[in-house]
Amino acid sequence: MDHEPLRIREAAKKGYDLYLGGHTHGGQFFPVTWITDRMYLLNYGSRRIDSIDAVVSSGYGSWGFPFRTGPSPEIVMIEIESNKT
Repeated sequence: MDHEPLRIREAAKKGYDLYLGGHTHGGQFFPVTWITDRMYLLNYGSRRIDSIDAVVSSGYGSWGFPFRTGPSPEIVMIEIESNKT
C-alpha cells in the first residue's frame, strides 16, 4: 500500500502481486484530472501494469477544496483468495 501511486513499477520489480494507492482523488476536478493523468502511471482505477495488479482509489474525501466534479468518492473492497490447494 502506498499513499501516492509513484512506485508501481518498483513494486512489480520486487515481485509484489498487488499495489494499492490513492492520493490523487482521481483528479477531483478539472483541470486537475488532466494534470494527474499525466503525472502518474495510474491516476485512478485498476489495471495490470508489468507483472502487478494495481488499484488506485479516488478515495472518500477531498483535498484542499471540499468539492468534486470528477470521479465520485469511493470505498474500494478487494477480496483476496489463495490459489493454494
